[in-house]
Amino acid sequence: MPSRSLATIHDRIFYALYCRCKYVYSDFERFLVDVEPRSMIYQLLSGRASEVKAYATFPIEKSPDELVDAAEWLAEKGFEAMKIGAGFGVAEDRERITTVMENIPTDFGLAIDTNTSYTYDEALTVAKTASQLELEWFE
Repeated sequence: MPSRSLATIHDRIFYALYCRCKYVYSDFERFLVDVEPRSMIYQLLSGRASEVKAYATFPIEKSPDELVDAAEWLAEKGFEAMKIGAGFGVAEDRERITTVMENIPTDFGLAIDTNTSYTYDEALTVAKTASQLELEWFE
């Protein structure tokens, strides 16, 4: 028997979802009642999941130098990555993420969020730079 019972999971989900959207909760509750105890979903809901790595998100207003300083501080505090705002334009974003990636601690990750500011072609151009620099993800 896992450390958390389905009843405990049910209670936590009830308080998290019911007040926000009764219909979503109701469908999820029906699903939860029918979950097979040996299934992957049951294991995930009962706390048997891999470790989650913490990261910090920073607003767009920070300069690349400020972001590098923040990354160093976060790394000292045990964070493994940070997500920064982007969407300033293809050229500026490519320069910004390159500058930050080249100056943050070696074992520290960087992710970007452009907040749906690009066309497909623009996003693809930035994504290629993100891939070359081995960013954690591009949102």
